[in-house]
Amino acid sequence: MKIGKKLMLMGLVAALVPAASVGVLSVVQAGAGMESLMNAELSARSLELARYVDTVLDEELKLIQLIAMNPDAREVARSNGDDTVAADRLESLLGEMNRTVGLGDSYDVILLADRTGTVLTASQDGYVGINIGDRDYFRAALGGEVNVGAPNLNRVTGEPFVPLAAPVRRADGTVIAVAAGIMNPTFLSVLVDTTRIGETGYSYVIDRTGLVIAHPVRDHVFQLNTATLAGMEDITRQMTAGGQGVEDYVFQGDQVKAGFAPVPLTRWSVGLRIPVSEFMGPIVAIRNTVMIMSVVFVGITLIAFVLFSRGITTPLTKGVVFAEAVARGDLTTSIDVYRKDELGTLADALREMIAQVSGVVAGVRGASDNVAAGSQQMSSTAEQMSQGATEQAAAAE
Repeated sequence: MKIGKKLMLMGLVAALVPAASVGVLSVVQAGAGMESLMNAELSARSLELARYVDTVLDEELKLIQLIAMNPDAREVARSNGDDTVAADRLESLLGEMNRTVGLGDSYDVILLADRTGTVLTASQDGYVGINIGDRDYFRAALGGEVNVGAPNLNRVTGEPFVPLAAPVRRADGTVIAVAAGIMNPTFLSVLVDTTRIGETGYSYVIDRTGLVIAHPVRDHVFQLNTATLAGMEDITRQMTAGGQGVEDYVFQGDQVKAGFAPVPLTRWSVGLRIPVSEFMGPIVAIRNTVMIMSVVFVGITLIAFVLFSRGITTPLTKGVVFAEAVARGDLTTSIDVYRKDELGTLADALREMIAQVSGVVAGVRGASDNVAAGSQQMSSTAEQMSQGATEQAAAAE
């Protein structure tokens, strides 16, 4: 391999190795840093949203407890609905709360049921007389627990609902009835709609079975169960177990990262998710920039090495041509290299050498010419002497 090619190869390696190393290291570190920051943000914000949902539910439970502690509620429960005056007052109160208090407009109905689960009075028509004794929220409240029940379908409207219930007690603490608020779950979707991340990230809520009960896409509510979705098995298992953290999963073909946290009052879990392609977008931009800069750097370095190698190989080539000419006996040749470096010094030495050799050759030629002239003169003298001898011999005869 010629020196020029060796130099260019060395230049390519010298430029490519550090550029590639720095580029890869920068992208890897930036990616790790970005992912770490995103994990922290997803974890913190999902926990914040879970606490927010919990606080809202807690405030609504307090309102249901106020109804349960209302004297008219106790009187209606004690009389099993026969005290029509108290029943009318309570119905009026429930209707007013249904319209104005807390998330009142999100309630389908607020009702009072006796110990058997039969509804004694309600804020809306169509509920009095139905039985809710088999509902989990009713049984929990009958056992003395203020609770948020599992989402279910309303037997009157057929629509999904979220129940909140509290026990109605006598003065001695005995539970004699249950007050319940039946809420439309859209209030949850409205709550989670306010928490988004990035351009396409969003939050959602699932119940203890993995059923989606709040989602920006309303068609998913009470229709989608994450436990049955391929790619979401692991995160659903953690969420329904009350875990908190960050997990990667696949949803509808997209790689997603989500933070999740439990809602303490319930066995629900809040998820905050963002496509990996979105939060890694800046890293892709950095990678592309690094690649472009690396190509430019390598290109500039190669050009510099080409120019550098030519600066070395061109004088060397001229030196080779000069040496070959001298080897053929051409002492008139010259080397056209004038530089102020080692190659210039070499060229000066070669020129000095050819000058010295030319001088020696010229001296040899001069001496040779003198010898030839002396020889010729001696030959002429000998010839003259021979001729004289011949003439003398002839005269003697």
